[in-house]
Amino acid sequence: MNLPSSGSSQGRRTPYDPTIWSKRLLRSSQSLARSALANFTQGGSDRLRAAVDGGTAVEQLAKAYLASYHPALLLERRTSLDSLLHLTGHGGHARNSAHEVRSVGAGEACDRVARLLPTFRYTPAADQKLFDARNSAAHLALVTNEGVHEAIKIMVRLNAPILHAMSIDPSVFYGDYASSAATLLDEAADEDAAIVEAKFAAARHRLAQRVEGLDAEQRALVLGAIASASLGDSDHDESTTCPVCDQQGWTLCELEDVGDVQVEVDEDGAGGIAWVEQQAFSFAFVCAVCGLNLEGRELEAAGLPTHFEVEEAREVDLAELYDGEDY
Repeated sequence: MNLPSSGSSQGRRTPYDPTIWSKRLLRSSQSLARSALANFTQGGSDRLRAAVDGGTAVEQLAKAYLASYHPALLLERRTSLDSLLHLTGHGGHARNSAHEVRSVGAGEACDRVARLLPTFRYTPAADQKLFDARNSAAHLALVTNEGVHEAIKIMVRLNAPILHAMSIDPSVFYGDYASSAATLLDEAADEDAAIVEAKFAAARHRLAQRVEGLDAEQRALVLGAIASASLGDSDHDESTTCPVCDQQGWTLCELEDVGDVQVEVDEDGAGGIAWVEQQAFSFAFVCAVCGLNLEGRELEAAGLPTHFEVEEAREVDLAELYDGEDY
């Protein structure tokens, strides 16, 4: 999306508020989210507007969160110096207009938020429906009742963890439409629970087939042998009791740095060590015994842990930390 002017003019430096981008995007997202909730049950152009506004509301709220870290996080991976100058309050030195700055797309913005905010469960395969509905409404004037309902439901679900992280009360953000947002959020949670229950039933059926004809001793030996192997392919695998078969399963996690880098320099100043604490945030659960496989939000719906403490810290290269300077 095109970003609005930062307020700086050619050749003149003005006081810069580093929070301006986050505040501006947040205000716009709030207005669009309310519009989406007001119009998604209507027909004709109102329904089209709801689809467009719902997708854009999530994109702008995601970008508001990114900008709260630093406005540069709004930029595409390959960007120009002019774009960087505009977003960091030095647009007077840029050779183009701020209206020519282009930010990351909606999907990339959500991916970046998920990297910074583990509670933000963005699943492209499912959540892309929100942005597909927006694009279809904007470019083809086409959206169905079911499509826009699903899109707005995704909107309130994706907004929830960002609002919580930014300490924004949903009732304030959604205003008169807060009760509608809460109802849609409950619907999304109910859908997750229904999916998990269906997966539980399928896993119970597979388990019954695998142990059919075995006595208790044989069953224990077979299940123990299957459970002992890790199916993990992640930064960190955590042994977790399967909620279906009570055997050992594995929660797959991504490791994220937590807190500041700690540095301990040798007395002679010639060397030292640096490290940063980590936490493991779950993204999937697998059980080899019954074949249960859960992803993303399904873990929370199944009552499985969403994060784990990690005992070992990550070692940081001092040369990288100080960028070649003496330490």
